[in-house]
Amino acid sequence: MHRYILVAMILFLLLAQGRAQEEDCTSAGCHQVLINKPVIHPAIEDDCLSCHESNDKQHPDSSGNEFSLISEVPELCYNCHDQKDNLTVVHEPVEAGGCLDCHSPHSSEKSGLLLGEEDESICASCHEMETDKTIHPPYEEQDCIACHDPHHSLRASLLKTERPELCFECHDDKRELLSSDYVHAPFEEECESCHTPHVSKYKNLLIQKSPDLCFNCHDTEDAEVESKHIVHGPLKETSPCLKCHTPHATNNEFILKAETPELCLNCHNSSDPSIFDMEKRLKQAHVIHAPIEDEGCLICHNVHKEEFPFLLTGKFPATSYTESDPENFALCFNCHDSEILNPQNLDTGFIDGKTNLHALHISGEKGRSCTLCHDVHGAQSVHLIPKTVRFGKWDMPMNFKYDEKGGSCAPGCHAPKSYRR
Repeated sequence: MHRYILVAMILFLLLAQGRAQEEDCTSAGCHQVLINKPVIHPAIEDDCLSCHESNDKQHPDSSGNEFSLISEVPELCYNCHDQKDNLTVVHEPVEAGGCLDCHSPHSSEKSGLLLGEEDESICASCHEMETDKTIHPPYEEQDCIACHDPHHSLRASLLKTERPELCFECHDDKRELLSSDYVHAPFEEECESCHTPHVSKYKNLLIQKSPDLCFNCHDTEDAEVESKHIVHGPLKETSPCLKCHTPHATNNEFILKAETPELCLNCHNSSDPSIFDMEKRLKQAHVIHAPIEDEGCLICHNVHKEEFPFLLTGKFPATSYTESDPENFALCFNCHDSEILNPQNLDTGFIDGKTNLHALHISGEKGRSCTLCHDVHGAQSVHLIPKTVRFGKWDMPMNFKYDEKGGSCAPGCHAPKSYRR
């Protein structure tokens, strides 16, 4: 009989001990609401006493102060978590020890135990979220921690890494541009020289519209464009600089999108009848002017503005006739010897016996422009002599024939003539 009583007592004690082990702060349903969200603080899964300690008062009690934290926040949090306030720049709530300003100590709808609803940003509770025409996708999605550390950082604005490396984490296609031959200095040093990281009223998050943005650094170009009376057409358009230049980097000098003349021919072709079709002219030519082949268009033309017609970099006759002063042909004499205008000079190649035919054509007050005999870009015949030249509204035929000892021509301006060297 005593044996049965002893066994019963042992079973009762084991069952009571089991029930005691199963009971915790939530088993009676009192604090279940604290852990009813998907993300639960691991400390709770271990034991509530990881953070709370009894005050040796009967629990539960109506006074509600039977338990207290084992230490104050943030020291309590740092018992498990690495310290988050010991770098150069510290987020204000962290500096004030306000871990619970952003995090729930029990459970949350969000990773990191962040406060707020699942589709809300905790950052927006303190930081006013701006909006404008163009919004940076991470900012629009309120994914602030894509760029910022929420606790502390070695960098201003709590940035995770230095720019441009931070930007390259998403814009990886731009990283390889840094190895280009020509890199725009702002791109190499600081993306925010040109772009805003959050919102902008301009495309591509620019801080200003082009060309105003460009003129913040290239102010001399701004002043010169205003003072010159010949301006390249693209400069009159919206975002003119980007018509020819890339804002980041390229293998072409002056960070041009392509080399000249290829770049120039993107516009100077048949696609726009209002612009001279230089692409067609050069394709049809058998002989290309050497400077164009060697140097491109920039050897004779300025790409922004000039005081001379056609954006020429030196003086050149604007009409068919001009006074035969070498100064009026200064552009040509950057390469050619001005002695071709000396009647006594017989080394020009264009002579008839002992007559310098260059000097004959360019003499007196009505000296002929080079373009009355030559196409300065490219032509079908040697010496850049074209089949026709423009004379007023007339395409005047040249009827030029060349041989080893000279040649002949029969243009509309005079009877057929030949010359022998």
